[in-house]
Amino acid sequence: DTCERSLLQKIYNTRPVTFYLCDGKPFKVDVPGEPQDTTFFRIEEVREDCVLLRILVKKGPVGIAPTLRFC
Repeated sequence: DTCERSLLQKIYNTRPVTFYLCDGKPFKVDVPGEPQDTTFFRIEEVREDCVLLRILVKKGPVGIAPTLRFC
């Protein structure tokens, strides 16, 4: 890949991102109605100095699916 394309594999129309805290641990959230927490997000909107994130969850061994939840 080049500097103009992400190294992440495109999943449907989503490029999932994971954020890391200062201590090196991934930022994760609990997802109501899902059996596990998640570290996968999609940037929905940039708002000045912050972003609106859609929460993504793992589905099956290699799948990722969007939820209706944001953080």
